[in-house]
Amino acid sequence: MQIEEWRILENFPFTSENKRMGIVLQHTQLNKIMFYVKGADVIMIDKVSSKQRSICQEMCENLATEGLRTLVIT
Repeated sequence: MQIEEWRILENFPFTSENKRMGIVLQHTQLNKIMFYVKGADVIMIDKVSSKQRSICQEMCENLATEGLRTLVIT
């Protein structure tokens, strides 16, 4: 198992206005920067790539019919 080390560059906390939260991370060895954002499916669906949008929406709807809540991370 290889342990990776990431540094938090910025944190965007959840707000009721945006209905999502995000974080910017930097891989300490590779200097790679990643931005993760998560939120409710109805808010995040526009952030999903157009190629995957329909399958993401379908999966979220299927889970909702079973009474499950979903969280989309991009």
